[in-house]
Amino acid sequence: MYPVYLGSSSGNKFYHNNIYRIPYYTDGSDNTWDNGYPSGGNFWDGYPYPDTKRGPNQDQAGGDGIGDVAVREEIFSQGGENVDRYPLMVKQTFDVEATTSLKIALVDSSGKPVQGATVESTAQPSGQQPLSGTTGEDGIAMFNDVKPGSYTIQASKTGFPVVISTVSTTEGTTANLPITFQSTQPTCTLKVTVKDKDGAVISGASLSSTSQPSGQATLAATTGSDGVATFSDIKPGGYTLQAQKNGYTQNSGSSNVAEGGTANLGLTLQAAGDTAGGSGVPGFPIEAMASGVLLVLVLLQLTRKQTLVCQP
Repeated sequence: MYPVYLGSSSGNKFYHNNIYRIPYYTDGSDNTWDNGYPSGGNFWDGYPYPDTKRGPNQDQAGGDGIGDVAVREEIFSQGGENVDRYPLMVKQTFDVEATTSLKIALVDSSGKPVQGATVESTAQPSGQQPLSGTTGEDGIAMFNDVKPGSYTIQASKTGFPVVISTVSTTEGTTANLPITFQSTQPTCTLKVTVKDKDGAVISGASLSSTSQPSGQATLAATTGSDGVATFSDIKPGGYTLQAQKNGYTQNSGSSNVAEGGTANLGLTLQAAGDTAGGSGVPGFPIEAMASGVLLVLVLLQLTRKQTLVCQP
């Protein structure tokens, strides 16, 4: 059993390894066994030579951690040049970095996997490069061989609000981070204009909705100097709004607002006492004025009769 067995394989480079038995080569292998000076080659278990020299040629006084004699015989080869010119005197130690895995699974509100979502880390353990990936058909983004610790993950995709979540990972395990995307609620705008019967805008009119789509809060606003009140970011659907102001009769109207659109609703308020198509003194309807005139004429007629009866 050989620690290294290469069959007709050349052009390889071996250095900073611990080799405990003589490697074996077949015919024609030609490889490099060191990384030059002073980086050195490999540690050879049982290397019998001292370290009293230094330098690229190992011909200067003083040790340098590299054996004074190159390793040749120990690299048994049948053809080819295989020499460790700078064998190391000290066994190499290797720090194996602790790693973990992070599995991020994205689904929509119905539980269906979300493909093509962008997954990024906005915070990660010290020394860890930011994570960045895209979910596959299964809605999963997998990150392997990452540093253990706390990660802040941001998931985003067009049509969904951005989701930010935090997860902690531990060495040698796989941390699972489920994320649920809620669909973005489409919104629209409703613009209400209030005027009097002559077309003049009415400011300070109170508006309130008496019916609205399911899940939509009741609308309430007051018209501005332009007679307009605008309701933005509301749910699409049918709305009925009522307008009122002191000195005017209240009125209501309905409008259907399409998704992502803007609907316009006009409401007309009449001054108190006015009737559609009539005229008269404000506060006194035309019918009342006509009745008053008729009463005056009757009284005048009665007075005249009374005067005639009373003559001598």
